[in-house]
Amino acid sequence: MAISTTSESSVRSQYLLEWLAVATIFLIVNVLGAIFQPPLTFMGGKAWELNVYYDIAERFRHSLPIVGPAPAIFRIGIPWLVSVLPFSDLSKSFFYINLFANACTAALLVCLLRYYVKFWKIRVVLIGFYLIHWLGPTRFLYFVSAETDATAIFLLTAGLLLIERWRKSERAVDLLRLCALVLVGTAVREIMLVIPVAFLFANKPFDKWGVSIRRLGISIAPLLCGSLVLLLIHSFVHPTESYRFASAALNWAYSKSLPVFILGCFITLGPVAVLLALDWKGTRLLLNHNSALAVFLILILFLSYCGGSDTERFMLWGAPSILILFGTWFERNRNVLRDRGLVILIILLQLISERAFWTTPDLGYSVENSMIFLTSLSSNAYYLNLYSYHAPRSVSALMLLEYAAVGTVILAWAAYRLSHKSNRSGMMPA
Repeated sequence: MAISTTSESSVRSQYLLEWLAVATIFLIVNVLGAIFQPPLTFMGGKAWELNVYYDIAERFRHSLPIVGPAPAIFRIGIPWLVSVLPFSDLSKSFFYINLFANACTAALLVCLLRYYVKFWKIRVVLIGFYLIHWLGPTRFLYFVSAETDATAIFLLTAGLLLIERWRKSERAVDLLRLCALVLVGTAVREIMLVIPVAFLFANKPFDKWGVSIRRLGISIAPLLCGSLVLLLIHSFVHPTESYRFASAALNWAYSKSLPVFILGCFITLGPVAVLLALDWKGTRLLLNHNSALAVFLILILFLSYCGGSDTERFMLWGAPSILILFGTWFERNRNVLRDRGLVILIILLQLISERAFWTTPDLGYSVENSMIFLTSLSSNAYYLNLYSYHAPRSVSALMLLEYAAVGTVILAWAAYRLSHKSNRSGMMPA
């Protein structure tokens, strides 16, 4: 009894330390962002699709028809919420909504990773690197506030968590929560539909004996909810231009080269991504055991390649699943973490890749030539040089070569460490 009580007390202490660590990192990143990150000034801070979101909010506030360019015009959820908040300055409403979404995402990542990663320190480090990424919504909020990515990632994380809870217990209340989440999330951003598609594979309505009508009905319920929301939005929103996802995806699949996509993966994940090439068997077993997670990852990779020019932003939508892959990898290969030199190298390179030492530069102003090592090593660099697709070919080629070089070093070092462990294990007496 005493041993059990001590064990439970230790677990509670670890959980408390985990929450405190994540909350502290989240607070520090936000304070530093508020102090040092200048907001976007290009086009009055309303560049790209941001102007559409502001316009939708104004139209809701003044009861005007919802008209604008597709596909951004269909993402009415956050602009509607902005329109009903009491702030006269719409940017404040966007900011507070996304700040709340970022806090919820950090909390949900703790809950989600506990299903897969046993050691709380690994969970904290993974969430910490997610929070400090320059393109992650926690930092990017202080550069651009009127975005839908922060809320989309929060909803996607919540969706994966509900799918995991359903896989464990199949409670009706979790199914109802998932349907409600998809209803709301699809109005925020159409990317939310990947959750009900992944759920189709989590529930497995088909088996070798045929089809279970009950399980089939349960499986398609969230997808029907998302489809109904899309139909409803399309019934009263009036796009000013034609948009077809299939034709856009084909166009991007043709125009985006594989090296550019690989560079986008490195910019998003950092050089640590090469470690997944080791112990691929363990990762494959994880994905075989969790079909929903595998499908979610496949869809995110597909959208990252064919969804548009911003490969990095699209891939960050898959952050919850990517953190699971890295967390389980490090847990299976903890011997790598015992090599202090390798760990220091990986952390330093990740910090450089995620631009932990530099703010995000404004677009088009006060540009200076800066040294490039995995990224532009300046807070006053050319903004488009930070992206795989938009950077000049010479810049993107240089970054890809640098990632390949440091990735090779990490891969060889980690492989040696793991093989050294295997050799020592093989020499132990039976």
